[in-house]
Amino acid sequence: MLPFTLALPYANFEWTMVLTVLIGLILSSASSNSSSSRRSWCPDGSA
Repeated sequence: MLPFTLALPYANFEWTMVLTVLIGLILSSASSNSSSSRRSWCPDGSA
């Protein structure tokens, strides 16, 4: 994600939108992975 973040100041408007969507997808997939791994650690699956 760091290369996308470093490229943002140099990108024009269209590329800024593309990079923002990519960063958002990466962050959302990372958060869904962490919640699914957290769920596997709970014995009753309540998390």
